[in-house]
Amino acid sequence: MDNKAYLDQIAVKGKKAMPGKPLLTPAIIKLLAAGIVAIILIFVVIAMLNSNNSKITQKYEALYARATNLVEESGPLVLYDQKLKSSTLRQYNSTFKSTVDSFNSTYSGMTTTAGFDPLTLSSEVTEEESKNNYTIESQLSTGYLNGTLDEVYAATMYYQVSVLLSMNEEAMTASTNVELSSVLNNFKTELIELQKLYKNYTDYK
Repeated sequence: MDNKAYLDQIAVKGKKAMPGKPLLTPAIIKLLAAGIVAIILIFVVIAMLNSNNSKITQKYEALYARATNLVEESGPLVLYDQKLKSSTLRQYNSTFKSTVDSFNSTYSGMTTTAGFDPLTLSSEVTEEESKNNYTIESQLSTGYLNGTLDEVYAATMYYQVSVLLSMNEEAMTASTNVELSSVLNNFKTELIELQKLYKNYTDYK
């Protein structure tokens, strides 16, 4: 082995292995942590938006369900209308039914705009409507048996119109569609007039 080869061999043995650079530097760890936090925040925001949208949709659904149920031919309000003694109350009911039927005819054609399917209403809305129908039936049945149907009926209708008006107000607040808002606003005006009719009747009885 000549001198050059010997010296080269010594040089190679004398070299120390250089440690490799770590894969996760503090900067990379910070970037990963920031990315994970950002992803979590995105999912939280999406969940909140979906929840808000669901609540808004339920407002539209609730108004549709209540307006529809109150004038159903098989519903308690329609059935007990025939048992009323007061021709004035029957006249008010005729106005009420005409008003709600007209609204339903227009509103049912705007369910896509409102963002819900009338055939698949949420369970919360359908359960609430079932309870409301039961309450109406119980009140009117008791009034009929006690001979005070007209008074109970007028008070019940006043309350139902007031609730319907409140539901309509909530739907108006949620609406961002000009056409839908116009329909709701017209319905509000008519409901206020109906509310006055039933209130006047109960005040003078």
